[in-house]
Amino acid sequence: MEEKAIDLFEKINLDMQQGFKSINDRLDSIEKEIKKHGTKIDDEIINKIKGISEGQSVMREDLNDIKDKLKIHNKKLDELTMIVNTLMHKQDDQDKMIYELRRVK
Repeated sequence: MEEKAIDLFEKINLDMQQGFKSINDRLDSIEKEIKKHGTKIDDEIINKIKGISEGQSVMREDLNDIKDKLKIHNKKLDELTMIVNTLMHKQDDQDKMIYELRRVK
């Protein structure tokens, strides 16, 4: 009887070891999948961050170009404003001269 009990315990022990091995194998497989997905997610996030950073750099360059062009246009506008003011003064002077000439006549 004692031998049967030992055989039974050995069988139970063997079954449990096989069960634990199966569980360990499944856990290892799950762990590998989690690492694989984690790496994939990390790569996707890194690529998205790089894309955002590159887009931001392009936008910054475009904004600087726009600012430079705006400075040029503002300078031209200032020059044109001065020319228009000068022409208006000349027209006023000429209008006064015409008025004076008509008066003298």
